[in-house]
Amino acid sequence: MAKKVGRTGKAYGIDISPGMLEITKKRLDRAGLVERVELCCGDAIKLPYEDNKFDAVFMSFTLELFDAPEIPKVLDEIKRVLKPNGRLSVVSMSKENGESKLLKLYEWFHEKFQNMWIADRSMSNAP
Repeated sequence: MAKKVGRTGKAYGIDISPGMLEITKKRLDRAGLVERVELCCGDAIKLPYEDNKFDAVFMSFTLELFDAPEIPKVLDEIKRVLKPNGRLSVVSMSKENGESKLLKLYEWFHEKFQNMWIADRSMSNAP
């Protein structure tokens, strides 16, 4: 994304995990793109951006991490921060046939380590 916005554009990244943000920052630094990106630790249910800010929002393997009642809240937040006629791009796993080994591994990992996810989410809301 940082490459696509060019020298005059700006990309924004948000993650609830400070560790993932640190990994991202290191990758951007190695690629010489850190000045094009603003990273933020936050929750997709309450995005820290003003209304109509973005031309596009891209999310990858994110909606699967929310309980079903939270998904409309996340999508409402995305709609709020997108400019009129903005675009949303979502990368997600399909459960159509249920035979994917990657999907089974992902679900197993999420089930077994959900307490880590909950702890990480609650830490992000700490003062």
